[in-house]
Amino acid sequence: MTTETAKHTPGPWKAIPCLPAANGLGCAQTINDTQGNPVAGVSGASLHRPLGVPEANACLIASAPEIKTQRDMMADALDAIAHADVQPGHAEYLSKSRICDLARAALAAE
Repeated sequence: MTTETAKHTPGPWKAIPCLPAANGLGCAQTINDTQGNPVAGVSGASLHRPLGVPEANACLIASAPEIKTQRDMMADALDAIAHADVQPGHAEYLSKSRICDLARAALAAE
């Protein structure tokens, strides 16, 4: 038996402005790939959902490919640090606070 790894639709993704929902309540927001194909949808059809929530959710979903890229960069950086054979006192030794600074910088990179 073979196991296949699920793949996501390549980014970037874009949140499309809210369109009126079919039921007339709220709106339905779509997230499309670079060719305009829908990747996901967010329903705004709730009388209890504050204004702007569907749009915010769609923007969060649309950022998933970039978040994955940054997560992968972070994992690679931490893997390199974890496998570095450097002892305290060596010029290349990184303190825990320096590792945290590098991790924060990697997450902030665009």
